[in-house]
Amino acid sequence: MARPSDFWAPFKREWYNDETGELREPHRSRLLASGTSIDRIVEMEAEVAAEIVEFHHKNSELPVINGKNWAERELENRQRQRQIPASMRAALYHGTYDPDANYD
Repeated sequence: MARPSDFWAPFKREWYNDETGELREPHRSRLLASGTSIDRIVEMEAEVAAEIVEFHHKNSELPVINGKNWAERELENRQRQRQIPASMRAALYHGTYDPDANYD
């Protein structure tokens, strides 16, 4: 089953306790030691908390398709995207894709 932390950058994963679904506190001392202001830390924590709420909202509100909830489908989509070379993804995104080009 997918968890909110499956969608985050590694530094955010350290903040989240998958068992309790809550933010962990020890990251604050490391951030303060690195020179991050307490205001920025609180802002970052609020962003993570909002992402958790959004994850649960999407997972509960969006329909189950082929027996898979939103999070499971999103993880599969991200896995497929990683299989496409970055240069090809960029060309598709910018509308410059050339089917005859080599996108290795």
